[in-house]
Amino acid sequence: KFPAEEVITLLKDISLQVGRTGKITPVAELEPRILEGTEVSRATLHNPGFIKDLDLHIGDRVLIHKSGGIIPEILKVIAPERPEDSKAYEFPMICPACQEALVVDGANVRCVNSFCPAQQSQKIVYYASRTAMDIEGLAGKTIELLLAKGLITSVADLYDLKVEDLKDLDGFGELSATKLINSIEKSNEQSLSRLIIALGLPHVGTRTAIAIARAFPSLAALRAASVEDLVALNDIGGTTAKAVVNALKEENMQTL
Repeated sequence: KFPAEEVITLLKDISLQVGRTGKITPVAELEPRILEGTEVSRATLHNPGFIKDLDLHIGDRVLIHKSGGIIPEILKVIAPERPEDSKAYEFPMICPACQEALVVDGANVRCVNSFCPAQQSQKIVYYASRTAMDIEGLAGKTIELLLAKGLITSVADLYDLKVEDLKDLDGFGELSATKLINSIEKSNEQSLSRLIIALGLPHVGTRTAIAIARAFPSLAALRAASVEDLVALNDIGGTTAKAVVNALKEENMQTL
């Protein structure tokens, strides 16, 4: 087996991504380099502790490789090439999307503002994804456009959209608007297990969602389930059961 390829590049900046659960993921913005046949210009930095352990400074020369041959990752800083006037990166504690204060959550940092636009966008992306409700034509840029125009604020609003709302938007016409509305309507035929996945309940993947849907054949039945009811299922432990019950009791989830 050949050794993994490694190259040196420049750390130009660190950007922050807001996930659907509010988790903030720092991303290294790199001077593009060809690595194992593809151009690499970004690499995940996982969490603030990872940045601190590497002692990253903006402007550092860094050694990168592809973890598992797939994921770009910074291995180390080329310390002798560091500019003398550089300063260690300080993790900002303000959400880049909603400007609310971030909170420390174990090794991670999180935005706890449930109305954060970046979180809403990612929740809708996840809801529409192939493993969830599989709404064809509803990708990230379209969702951002619908949010920006005020046509939606959550996944529930998708089902109020009409062709007239979409046909005059950038990138749309009568035909493409009709296709998207039909795709949204078709998602009503998805199974309960798919909807459970799409709601983004904590620790719930495909296998767990199927087990829950078999035991609780409606959302009303699931919302009435106790921790003990969920633990009684073969595929669910106490931690997941508590997380699911708590998530279903949240005001925003109840409204949705």
